[in-house]
Amino acid sequence: MGHQGLIQSQRGRMDNVETQLIGSMILTCPSRETMRRGLEISGMEASHQSVVMVTFERAQFLQYQGGKKKYRRLISRHDLTSKMIAHPMLFVMSPSGHIHSLVFKQSESRELRSIKKGLLRMLTTEAVKSSRGQTDGFGGKYYQRYEKSHSSKFLTILQKYSKKDFIRIPLSKRRMQYEGMHVVNVSKDKHVVQSA
Repeated sequence: MGHQGLIQSQRGRMDNVETQLIGSMILTCPSRETMRRGLEISGMEASHQSVVMVTFERAQFLQYQGGKKKYRRLISRHDLTSKMIAHPMLFVMSPSGHIHSLVFKQSESRELRSIKKGLLRMLTTEAVKSSRGQTDGFGGKYYQRYEKSHSSKFLTILQKYSKKDFIRIPLSKRRMQYEGMHVVNVSKDKHVVQSA
């Protein structure tokens, strides 16, 4: 995931800057029970909620400068693996899939909290074949299509979104440009997700 935008300076406009967050994460199955602290956070009954944890095998923050990928240069690189491992992502979810709260530690920095919020928004995006309004507070529209693969055993689902989908971004932040895609391979025989 990432975004691409124009950086403004007092002396003039700099070239395109693209920011990327790359890595791999492990999504655990929802728990059947929630601790009392989780109940206090979400304000729901134990029978109506579950806790999901996301751990990170590796995470890296990259920033490139340059309009064309062939000529762009790396201007910033940060390895976030140790920070993300020390602070796994926890959120409380209802059986319908709605996210009620994202659990943070007091020691987490604002940077890590922003990354987790962005990842959670990307993971919980809803879409159908035709566009529809979203429930994540942005009010944009997403598009999803189902690709025919060479093998009849797997179904590939592609879901694209871009800056145009987020229509409620403040005017001061509309210089940000980004686009992303979710790719999910589903086994038709076992009815389970093979990769995502």
